[in-house]
Formats: sequence, structure tokens, C-alpha cells
Amino acid sequence: MLWFATRKGGLNLKKEQKWTYLYQQKNSRKIFKDKSGNMWVGTSDGIIKYDGEKWNIYGEGHVILPEFEDNQGNIWCTT
Repeated sequence: MLWFATRKGGLNLKKEQKWTYLYQQKNSRKIFKDKSGNMWVGTSDGIIKYDGEKWNIYGEGHVILPEFEDNQGNIWCTT
């Protein structure tokens, strides 16, 4: 399984030779998977958290990129 964050094509998943378009965000820049299995997508318009069922957007209007998860489960980001 491969996740792709693209600048103009949003977030895409390739699994078993099949492409799935997951979320339209023109400027997806970085993907990070936390210890709980959540996917974090850094964009030029906030950060998106995908838990496998729903999307949550935080910090709209700002470039936010996920960097790492600390021992307490906090996600550290850059802006």
C-alpha cells in the first residue's frame, strides 16, 4: 500500500494495483502516520487528520506540515 500526497492531485492511495482518490487538497505536501494509525496530511491550507473513516481539518489558511510523534503521542508540526 502506498500513499501519495500531490501538489495538484490531492491525496491518493495505491493498493493492489488499484488507485483510490481519497481527498481533494490541491497542495498536499507531506504525509505522516501516527502510532494509532491516523494519517496526517500537511497542506498549504492546514493539516488534515484521517482516521480511516472521517477527515478533520485544523489550522485552515496556514501551511502546516506534520514532522514526528513524541513518546506522549503528541504530533509535532512545522509552519
